Amino acid sequence: MLIGHWRLDEGIGTSVSDSSGFGNNGVKHGGSWTVGHYGNAISFDDSDDEVVMDNSEINLGPDFTLACWIKAEPAAGSVSQSIQKMTQSSANLPGEHSVEILTISASDIMHKDVTWCAGEDSVQQVQAKMEQTNTGYVLVGSEDAVEGVVSKSDILGAVSVYLRPLFSKWHRPLDDATLQIKIKWIMSKSVHTVKEETPLSVIMDNMSQFSVRALPVMDQQGKIVGIVTALDIFRALLNRDPNISIAGKTS
Repeated sequence: MLIGHWRLDEGIGTSVSDSSGFGNNGVKHGGSWTVGHYGNAISFDDSDDEVVMDNSEINLGPDFTLACWIKAEPAAGSVSQSIQKMTQSSANLPGEHSVEILTISASDIMHKDVTWCAGEDSVQQVQAKMEQTNTGYVLVGSEDAVEGVVSKSDILGAVSVYLRPLFSKWHRPLDDATLQIKIKWIMSKSVHTVKEETPLSVIMDNMSQFSVRALPVMDQQGKIVGIVTALDIFRALLNRDPNISIAGKTS
């Protein structure tokens, strides 16, 4: 059941209206009105900025869903800083549990079963490996010397769209040749790594700074022992709440 819908689009003053019809209106403390994706929005630029509901009797119960539209600042590290503020601040929501998100390290959330391939392997071969291991990222090289990273998006961008069932009626023999493209031609050669003890905040900063969604994890001897993806981070954050569960493997 919907208990509140706050558009945050008033554009003036401090009152925030609840458009759900239940009258759970609020008051804006700090922040500033700005232009949003649809109409007006609030820019929260400080850890003390907040919107407080007039109705203190709202009972969310142990299980609830919260959805919001957020535009993160483009500066490197801003996303992780925002999450740090969220995890460090106290809240009074019913059923909430205290968490220490910032104690998570790469070794806690990484996938240890890394899938490898060679630079000479074809797109078709690596695509088959991804399907067999149910992964979205494959490392190129060996655990002692990683040469690159290839993602499922890289694979989809390399092969002809006419190999997909939707466009099969336009399929030509030349389209099959795209399956034989060598991985070394499409892989990301700039490989950024983290160590097993690297904290979550640093991992998020690196992903934001280098615009990547996967980081190989190295041990003290410099060998690759795992890989951390953006979805691993989301899963780790959500699984810290016992009221939220995630099933299946994400990569």
